Amino acid sequence: MLSFLTACIVSFSLYTSSYTSQPVEIVQEVPILMYHEIGDPDGPWESLYVSEANFRNQMEYLKSNGYNTITLRDLQKNREGLRRLPPKPIVITFDDGYSSMYSLVYNLFKETGMKGVFYIYPKKFGSWNSLTEEEIKEMSDNGMEIGSHSMSHLNMHKMNKNQLKYEVEESKKILEDITNRPIESFCYPAGRLSESLIEELINAGYTNAVTTKYGIYSHDDNIYKIKRIRINYSDSLNVFINRIS
Repeated sequence: MLSFLTACIVSFSLYTSSYTSQPVEIVQEVPILMYHEIGDPDGPWESLYVSEANFRNQMEYLKSNGYNTITLRDLQKNREGLRRLPPKPIVITFDDGYSSMYSLVYNLFKETGMKGVFYIYPKKFGSWNSLTEEEIKEMSDNGMEIGSHSMSHLNMHKMNKNQLKYEVEESKKILEDITNRPIESFCYPAGRLSESLIEELINAGYTNAVTTKYGIYSHDDNIYKIKRIRINYSDSLNVFINRIS
């Protein structure tokens, strides 16, 4: 019995010393892409669309050139020194919860082994072009990260404390009930943010938040003011390549 315990202690010591001898490298910069609708423009907001053909070409470029998709949760864990990231990490985010996120994006990601972050606001549920709760659940179960885009996608910059609290806490609760996973990332509607809103996010348990401010994520930046690279309808593949590099 004593020899067995001794062997266990030695094995555990070797395991822990091997683990601690390889510290996690904290990645300093990561491109985070921002998409909205995938498809042909319908209405006045052409810049919010990216055609399916262009999107597929962009994703093929990433796969062919050694980029590895990660989630904001992966990035947060790396920032905390708890998770190693693959070479050339990149985060792909999608705002608003359009139905194309399931029918086009999710199905493509399943085929290619990619993953993304999808920001949802529950008041959109039931509209003609919205993800369903069942689709969100399936996406979450298969490696996609679901984040909150507030409850109603209104101008949060003008809200009082009680309104802010409702928007961040209620959306989080609803999405956690759907996915059965913690909702940790927030996306500011239209990029409007304030210090009081950030305070409510921290109180509610969010660990990070993304903006519409253009730029590449830097480890030195405020984790609740993450920059992203907007991909536009008019972007050629060369423009796309220049943006991420």
